[in-house]
Amino acid sequence: MNKNKFLLIHTLIDVGINNSNRDDVGEVKSAMVGGRVRQRRSSQSKKRADRDAMVDIGGSAAYRTRKLPERLFNDLVAQGMDNKTAIERLGNLFASGRTKGKLIDKYADVVKTKDGKGVKTQTLIFYSQNEYDLMLEFLKNEAEEMPDIQRLLAGREKRFGGLIALFGRMMADHPSMNVDAAVQYSHGFSTHEISMESDYFTALDDLGEDETGAAHLDQTSFTQSVLFTSVAVDLEQLQKNLPDAEKDDIVKLLVSFVEAHLTSTPEGKKNSFFSSSLPQLAVVDVTNLPISMHGAFEKPVSASLDGGYMENSIAAFKEYRDQMIQRGYNVEQSIGGENYSLQAIKDFVAQIL
Repeated sequence: MNKNKFLLIHTLIDVGINNSNRDDVGEVKSAMVGGRVRQRRSSQSKKRADRDAMVDIGGSAAYRTRKLPERLFNDLVAQGMDNKTAIERLGNLFASGRTKGKLIDKYADVVKTKDGKGVKTQTLIFYSQNEYDLMLEFLKNEAEEMPDIQRLLAGREKRFGGLIALFGRMMADHPSMNVDAAVQYSHGFSTHEISMESDYFTALDDLGEDETGAAHLDQTSFTQSVLFTSVAVDLEQLQKNLPDAEKDDIVKLLVSFVEAHLTSTPEGKKNSFFSSSLPQLAVVDVTNLPISMHGAFEKPVSASLDGGYMENSIAAFKEYRDQMIQRGYNVEQSIGGENYSLQAIKDFVAQIL
């Protein structure tokens, strides 16, 4: 591995009129930055969009669910195992008394069912298809002593696949299953102050000829903004998470991540606002110093004289990045800008390891 440790991606994107990431009452998420209200897009929402896009591009799937026992049961029965045996083996796998902090409270939670339905783990488990295949393999083969799931996955020999190698896995009560993420995400936020607006809408009853007024009415919040985001991929951590992977496979994983990140959009209210867009600026840096560049927008950008925030946002980013380079932001390789090519960026990323 060369001395360049991090791959950084900085983007500016006009998301248009949107409510792509909302809070617990349905309002556009926001944050106070530089004394002004900005739209905020959580890192979690963008991670989910990127993970889904990577699977669509052709990567191996990974799932976050509490229904892992039920999925395993259904597959075991579908492959010829009787219900009783499947239930007993699932009980041993998930509710072993050998492990402190069981994933399922009681063995009875599993064995009392006859069809495996309704049995859930105490917490969401993020697992890859590779790990699922490993669990299914152990459950199908008879063994005098069935390992519990934590021991099984802790001794997984790095079989958790690309998505978990990138995004990590955190289980506070089961640290043996943890995987340190190779990707760091900033929360996206608007480069400028925003105003929250409300869309009041109604729906009429098509067959309610004798009725007056609306059959349904509601409102939803929205705004418009130019969002800035940064992500950093720790190249050393990524390779550490996949020690047995071929270099070409890690390169393909990295390229698919970059493509997914530059083309995916959180899907909140997508049918109401259709705010999907590509970044107007994308800069990819290889550096040994991960810096998110959010300081470029601590002071909110003003609209240009003829309207629009993008032009001044690009100028503010470039000026700040130049300042950081002067102060020690060591850019070994770089590509992109407002006239970037997605294919050129993918080709660039393919040769950095």
